[in-house]
Amino acid sequence: MNEDDWNVLPGHGLGPFEFDLDRDTIVERLEDADIKFDVAESEPALIELLDEEVVLTLSEESPHRLLQIEVLDDRVRVDGEVVIGRRPHELIDTWSVSDNDTRWRYDPEFRDPPTGTVSEPAEPVSDRQLLTNGTLWVLSKGLGLKLYQGEVEELLLRPQDFIPERGSGSLTEAQRELLSQRDLFTALEPPPLPGSRFVRVMQQVLTFALIAVLAGLFWQATQFQQRWNNSVEVEGTVIAVNPPPPETFPDEMTIEYADRSGKTHQVVWKRADVYITREVGEKVAVHYLEEAPDQPLGPARVRDASFLVYFPYGIGAVAIYLVLILGVGLSAKFFPGPASEGT
Repeated sequence: MNEDDWNVLPGHGLGPFEFDLDRDTIVERLEDADIKFDVAESEPALIELLDEEVVLTLSEESPHRLLQIEVLDDRVRVDGEVVIGRRPHELIDTWSVSDNDTRWRYDPEFRDPPTGTVSEPAEPVSDRQLLTNGTLWVLSKGLGLKLYQGEVEELLLRPQDFIPERGSGSLTEAQRELLSQRDLFTALEPPPLPGSRFVRVMQQVLTFALIAVLAGLFWQATQFQQRWNNSVEVEGTVIAVNPPPPETFPDEMTIEYADRSGKTHQVVWKRADVYITREVGEKVAVHYLEEAPDQPLGPARVRDASFLVYFPYGIGAVAIYLVLILGVGLSAKFFPGPASEGT
């Protein structure tokens, strides 16, 4: 298409595509202009240009006359104005069109054919919904501005007889105010659901509490491990094994040792507590804290002392946190009254 072909003639069409032309004439013009297109006999009411972002919608009945031109190409112009990527209220003002000359259409299924009917939304449509992905029709010009996040994403052109007769009102001052926001993405964010603020605050509180608990456990575990690193070490003797010989690798060993005061103690350890010790009479290092000589650890457990004690507490704290987070979310759903106080 030539540059001049991208200038819209309201009520007439776009370049070589005039409303009410039949499919055969359109195809002939496309071929003469060497414009690549796609048309299938199974879909006689649709012609798609391959190199230009243009889709032509025709009537279902033969000879399939042109009813709508859909343009996504940013070269399209209306009264000399760039359309794609613009905010609709700016174009309305530039074209000196009254807000009463506009009509909103909202179709969440993204289908609003020139012919046929589309069921009206069951619920009232909010300004944010319209500005996010509604279509604002400019009635006198026969064009529709299909929006995405408050900006024109597509331009629809139709003959006057096929402009939607019903819609969701015209452009309003409240909508203009939203469209005037510098950060459209934030301005068009949907309002928080009832209870969502309560849930968010509680989730933050629980998360901070979890971090504090885990930090406290880590500090205590570090101090605890430091104490075991400096614990008393004495020599113990294996005095019994279970099962006894001739079993090569016993499951349990009874260790006898004397603390610094000379008092004798016995402790039963598993194989994992003492590395490879396995025979009666063998010597093994015994570690204990000054205040608890009767609660020793074997050489294989001293380095993991804090992990063995505090890791289960950490797992428990995370499990409780997850349960509480789930409970807060459910409370907002099943008990909206108290939760909504935070909205």
